[in-house]
Amino acid sequence: MRSKSVRIGAVVLALSMVFSTVACSTAWISQALEIVAALTPAITNIVPLVALADKNVSASDITVIENYSNQAATALQTVGSLISQFNAAQTAQSQQDALSKIESALTVAQNNLTSILPQLHISDAKSQAAVKAAVAAAISEVGSIAALLPALKAGHAAQAVSLAQPISASKFRARYNAAIKPVPGSSRLALHGESFVRRAADGVKKVF
Repeated sequence: MRSKSVRIGAVVLALSMVFSTVACSTAWISQALEIVAALTPAITNIVPLVALADKNVSASDITVIENYSNQAATALQTVGSLISQFNAAQTAQSQQDALSKIESALTVAQNNLTSILPQLHISDAKSQAAVKAAVAAAISEVGSIAALLPALKAGHAAQAVSLAQPISASKFRARYNAAIKPVPGSSRLALHGESFVRRAADGVKKVF
């Protein structure tokens, strides 16, 4: 009877270790998708943020900034799709192909965001610094996803998050919101997490 209990205990322990490994190996996916979800509105907010910071920014500058931000946002949407593709991949080669495409899309996003910086010609120094800080925060957060790739390419998915230590989506939102605060009226562009959206939706339901 005792030996049977020991065997059952060993099986339970083995299963718990398997489940723990699986959870760790997919932890990077949920974290990366959360980062993409936080980054997307931050990037699409760049043009409205510039408009709030300086109403006299030239139309040509706005057009160039909008083009770069749109390309960066599109690249990030591609990253989100590719992460899901990686998760659904049936072979190691398919996963490696997805990772290579993710890396390329992240490079596109970073390059376009970086290209925005020299196009910022805002007359108020504080607002100029604030918009630059917001864009820099977005560039850094794209880098957080890129930092996961070396471990993933080496087949160490379970250790990817602990090795790369990406900036969480919540920390990025806090950093971004702090960066844009000096721009008058920027509170309307502040980023909110899922909990805020859920509470707002629940509030609307109660009203109606």
